[in-house]
Amino acid sequence: MDDYDKQNKHNNLIFENYILTVKDAASFLKFSTKTIYKMVDSGELPYKKTSKGIRFLLPELIRWMKGE
Repeated sequence: MDDYDKQNKHNNLIFENYILTVKDAASFLKFSTKTIYKMVDSGELPYKKTSKGIRFLLPELIRWMKGE
């Protein structure tokens, strides 16, 4: 594996594990935080509940946007 492949693999791992807060997700999706909370409550958005609150994985939000 050359340096390019190693860097690409590293970047993919970071992307796959990129975590967003409610505020981050609202900014990314161009919604208000109030709308994000409503979508979480209705089960419309994929999210994770942690000890620090609601979190979103970036790849899951992108798949949601694409309708996958």
